[in-house]
Amino acid sequence: MRLCLLIGAAALAVTGCDAERPPTAEVAQQGAAAANLTQADAEKIVADAEAAWSGNRIEAVMANYADGAVAFDTSTLAPTTDRNVQTRGNAAFLTMSPADFRVDPRHVQLLDNDTIVASGVLSFTANVGGGRRLLKTRYTQVYQRQPDGAFRIVHEHMSSPPAGTGMP
Repeated sequence: MRLCLLIGAAALAVTGCDAERPPTAEVAQQGAAAANLTQADAEKIVADAEAAWSGNRIEAVMANYADGAVAFDTSTLAPTTDRNVQTRGNAAFLTMSPADFRVDPRHVQLLDNDTIVASGVLSFTANVGGGRRLLKTRYTQVYQRQPDGAFRIVHEHMSSPPAGTGMP
């Protein structure tokens, strides 16, 4: 159960902080009359958001989430839009010193000039049960262009790997 909670906290890597926005926001800001977003642009936005986890700074992580983002994680049944709950969950996850992040496979879908869907299987090492362990979680994130031009996560769904995959 604790492991599910920890993976769930990772999932809440999904979402108040009005702190400095990560490079993703700066790169993605194109104003209201934005140029057409390319697949390469979408992949960079997603990669920049994922990189925030490597810095172990809750402000950088939470800057990737829009206010009111909906988050499902592996530790609870119901989704939450409560940014304070999401921040606490993400901060708890960071206390496990997650590292060695890898997404394989990663799928980045550019739905339109304002919407990106990213999904994949996230692998990382973390301090769990007195030692370092490899953990995996499946995720889907929906990024949407905000009024300031930045792309932020508006919906995130995390789930534990299915039984029989060799992962807790």
